[in-house]
Order: sequence, then structure tokens, then C-alpha cells
Amino acid sequence: MNPSSHDQTVVAITTGTILRGILLGIGLYGLYLLSDVVLALLAAVVMASAIEPIASAMTMRWLPRVFAVLLIYVLFFSLVAGVVYFFVPQLLDELTSAASQLPQYIASLDILGSDSLKQFLIALLPVKDILPTVRGAIGSVSGGVFQTASSFFGSAVNFVLIIVLSFYLSVQKGGVEDFLRLITHEKYEAYVLDLWARSRRKI
Repeated sequence: MNPSSHDQTVVAITTGTILRGILLGIGLYGLYLLSDVVLALLAAVVMASAIEPIASAMTMRWLPRVFAVLLIYVLFFSLVAGVVYFFVPQLLDELTSAASQLPQYIASLDILGSDSLKQFLIALLPVKDILPTVRGAIGSVSGGVFQTASSFFGSAVNFVLIIVLSFYLSVQKGGVEDFLRLITHEKYEAYVLDLWARSRRKI
């Protein structure tokens, strides 16, 4: 059989395909640059979804929605501030005390047998590394709730952005639904809204 008679596969790359590839690459790079904003937006949607049923219940009792959402925020951050200022430092102090007494506790255990084994286990304990870390954590917590929350969310800008966006979505009745309709293609709108409704019930 003549090899020249074999069918040949021709791969043609059109200009439109190249342009679509370039646009896709630009879009992915832009999404990477805006990753902090996208994550802040997702966090705001989650917070607003958690606030929505509480705000709706409070609104049914003739309380304006704006005041209901404000009250929820005040109570939530007051609770977080109370936990951070009163409970976390005390817990870290207890951990520091326990870490410092751990070598003595191991040395008093008769079940371990020989003193050489006890000394070996004590040498393995990173107590010298644990204590400065715990003390540093105590100092960072006592530095303020806002600083602690900012470090958790990545930066102060992200933290403020999440609070503002979640408040905006919560104040408007059905704000999250309207936002999802705005950014979702009509073809997938019903699916996305159903997914959000199920996620909200889980939250």
C-alpha cells in the first residue's frame, strides 16, 4: 500500500481561536490580580447570607431593616471583642503555664522508667520555642480586635471591604439574590439561586 495514499490530518488554527485564547489568558490574569477583591466579595456574600434570616425576622417585628442589620453587627462585634479581650489572653496564659511545667511533669512520671528516657523526651519538647510564640500571640491579641481581624482577613482594606459589602447586601431585602442575578448568565440563573438558597440554609 502506497504511504502517500494515507489520510492526513490537518490542524488549522484560525485567527478567532488565537484571539479567544489571548482573551482567556488576559481574563485569567485579571482575575488573579483581583483575587483579593473576589475573595472579599465571596466572604461578604457568606456574611450577608448568614445575616439575612435574622434581619428578616427582626424586620417582621416592625424594626426598620437598616437598624436591624446595624444591631446585628454591633452585637456580633461586641461578642467577638469580648471573647478576644477576656477569654483568649487568659487561655494563652494557661497554655504558657502548662508548657513551662511540662518538663517537670514528665520528670515525675514513674511509668517512663529510666531517667535517661525522661531526659530524652524532655529534650524533644520545643518549650523554648513554644513560650515566645505564645507570648507573642498574647501581645498581638491585646493589640486590638481590629488588628487581629485584619490579619485574619489578609489586610485592613480587605476587612473593611468585606464589612461594607456585606452590610450593603444585608440592608437591601433580597440583596444577595439581586447581586447573584446581576453577575450570573440568564442560562444559569435558576441553578445559581437554588445553590445559594441551599447554601444559606446550611450557613
